[in-house]
Amino acid sequence: MRIGGRKAMTLLAGRPMVAHVANLLEPAVAGLAVAGSAEAASALGVPNLDDPPDVARGAEWIVTAPCDTPLLPAGFATRILEEEKDADAAFA
Repeated sequence: MRIGGRKAMTLLAGRPMVAHVANLLEPAVAGLAVAGSAEAASALGVPNLDDPPDVARGAEWIVTAPCDTPLLPAGFATRILEEEKDADAAFA
């Protein structure tokens, strides 16, 4: 089944899917932002990134996750950042 439309704001357990993903990432990162959904960014109170070419400028690492992965394992971002700290890139 395809969700379509406002996927980030689709409710799961009474909260938008993007909020579930943000809660999973937040403990491991210095800051959060949403790419491509001003509505989702506003709901979380974080910046909305319109796919800027220099989004990674000055960052040691960037962790990304799609808004439709609200059931990522707890500690997902922390584990990748710790286990792959010497790698050029890491993904799951």
